[in-house]
Amino acid sequence: GAEKVGQLWKLVSDKKSRVQCSCFVKTWNSTVVEMYYLLFLLASAAIAVVFKLRIPPVPKQRVKRLVGKCLEKAISHRADTPENTLAGIRQASKKGAMAVEVDVQFTRDGVPVLMHDECVNRTSDGCGRLREMTLEEAKRLDVGYKFGKEFSGERVPTLFEAVELCLELDMVLLLDLKCDASKIANVLKQLSSKNPKVYEQIIASSFYSEVLYKVRRVDPEIVVALAMCPGMFMYNIDGGTIYGEWEKHLVSPFHEMIRIFTNNYIAWWLIGVDILMLYKGDINSRLLQAWHRREKHVFVWTVNEREDILHYRNELGLAVLTDKLQLAQ
Repeated sequence: GAEKVGQLWKLVSDKKSRVQCSCFVKTWNSTVVEMYYLLFLLASAAIAVVFKLRIPPVPKQRVKRLVGKCLEKAISHRADTPENTLAGIRQASKKGAMAVEVDVQFTRDGVPVLMHDECVNRTSDGCGRLREMTLEEAKRLDVGYKFGKEFSGERVPTLFEAVELCLELDMVLLLDLKCDASKIANVLKQLSSKNPKVYEQIIASSFYSEVLYKVRRVDPEIVVALAMCPGMFMYNIDGGTIYGEWEKHLVSPFHEMIRIFTNNYIAWWLIGVDILMLYKGDINSRLLQAWHRREKHVFVWTVNEREDILHYRNELGLAVLTDKLQLAQ
């Protein structure tokens, strides 16, 4: 009797275990299915958001016209004249350049002017930070005296004056934007609203992808160029280091890797970049093939040897930024 009761209990227990196990498996399978479904919804939402944030590139024909002008000779970078001046733009035009590169900064009263450094010391007879000066104060600076009597008295031009001159000379204006993304985006929109021809004459470039994204978010018709350079984010505009010694070795490499990854695989697509501006030391066939497969144009900077200028322009078909326009004949 006791043996039969034990066998019966074992049978009941085994059946109960099988039922519990079956219920557990069903519950687990249901949970897994729900998890996969949730992940699918989250991935779909993320993809939808990314595509919503993406800004489509401008029409290819307009980009080709702009790039074509830049390829005709070379893009004037400084060209042995006072940089970021109207005189420099006129001189570049006289030497046959169809494009000129300038830098944009803002005065204290919010006016965009042509200036490379945060401080005016290097390029003018004054001293101090440009952003702490009004336009009137900036206009008192002599930015040509270092180049002799011919350029003595040359004043800091506004971006509006430079655009007007380039429209008059039919030159492409390559704007290097360093900061104040919202301000410059609104200024470019203001320029294009007043004169739609600006779209045919301006390329907005920057090392900072967030600046270009803001510019194209405000005005998607602006052609933009994403500039890249190794070690760029270790330094400020005037060339001073951003990081201390230990940070330079520990923090900077990670910052650099993140920038390189996002620029090469995400930022260019998200912004709708049409042109890449690459440092001459980074140019190689593999890199060029990668960007050409994406149907992007490549500019190279800054090239000051005749053989290199002719090689990049004539053999590789790249637009070149140079300080030596006379070598680009």
